[in-house]
Amino acid sequence: MKLCDIIFWAIRQIKTRLIESLLIVLGIGLGIAVVCSVLGLYNTFQQVSAEAEQLYRQFSVRSIEDAYNLERDRALTLLGEFGEQGEKLKLADYFRFKEADIEGTDYIWSIEKIRDEQHAYMATPDVFPMAKLEIISGDIFRDWELLNQSQVVVLGKKMAEKRFPDEDPIGKQLQLNAGKFTVIGVVQTQLDVEKTPYVIGIGATEDLDYHLYLPFFKDEFFELNLLAAEDVKITDYYARLKDYVSRHYKNDLSVMGNLMYYQENQKGSFATVKTIAILAIIVLLIAVINILNLMLARVFRRYKHIGISVAVGASKRDIFRLFIWEAIMLGILGSIIGILFSIGATYLMKALINQPVQLSMLNSLIGIGVAFVTSLLFGFYPASQAAKIDPVDALRVD
Repeated sequence: MKLCDIIFWAIRQIKTRLIESLLIVLGIGLGIAVVCSVLGLYNTFQQVSAEAEQLYRQFSVRSIEDAYNLERDRALTLLGEFGEQGEKLKLADYFRFKEADIEGTDYIWSIEKIRDEQHAYMATPDVFPMAKLEIISGDIFRDWELLNQSQVVVLGKKMAEKRFPDEDPIGKQLQLNAGKFTVIGVVQTQLDVEKTPYVIGIGATEDLDYHLYLPFFKDEFFELNLLAAEDVKITDYYARLKDYVSRHYKNDLSVMGNLMYYQENQKGSFATVKTIAILAIIVLLIAVINILNLMLARVFRRYKHIGISVAVGASKRDIFRLFIWEAIMLGILGSIIGILFSIGATYLMKALINQPVQLSMLNSLIGIGVAFVTSLLFGFYPASQAAKIDPVDALRVD
């Protein structure tokens, strides 16, 4: 038999038993929708985790008193007891942390709003690369300018345009409440990379181009912030940071961070995905078993018809091919229905978890692949049973 004849025969059989065929197609479609939905949900959790991870890679070192009074529930390591008057961080401590070169540290910085000065911040040099602020003219200040208490300032691009419209601000004097400062550079948020989602000491970074940045001109720091590199395991980095602080500062400092929330969120997210995946596998198995039963029923109902076909010259191979192609055609129709179900499921999950769940091309191909394998699985056994039918026994059936 030619392949086109087999396909036309399969389509005719599907039309003849339309309700039964629809049940099989719906079973396959639901299976694909479940697979695609689980994969989409998993991808969403990974994406959300990656976007938020920079928050979890940021740590702060503060005095014990400040840690208790400000954010006691987020203090990962409280090396002293409540009520202790821990020593405030000094400029010397900033340089000590920099010289320590704790493995995995990308940046060490501190930034603090200047009172009674709009959009003005005291900062250390690492704020600029950490916040993805690139130099567009002049230069930024360096650590030696902190030591020398240099009266210099770096302007965000929008602030430079506001303070010095239509002129080059480099070298100009800027009068502030804290004194007169010389403009040495202009920076702007990089446009070709993702913005840093959060800078400790400022908050949301949407207005970074509208700020003034001065070298720290006082010896006391409220906190020092550290950012772990992306390729560093956060828990290992935290252990190294805690060890360094406890060895050099005893009970004077606290290590703060969002690490505990990161760990809890990771556990909760993966537990949710795992639960949904288990349910998806159960649903898929139930669908396959039901489809297998329906296909076997189709074979047994055509028992005599198969016997007649064999008696008039059809080979066992022809019978097998007829039924396996019928299963494949049902699988193709189920794939189409399944992709439509998957699109609907992504919109439903968006509403339920308030996250951008998407049906990617890869997930769709995986779903279609599952449908094809499922079609072969539920089609192979019934087709092999049909090919084994004895025509003599079949013709005796009423």
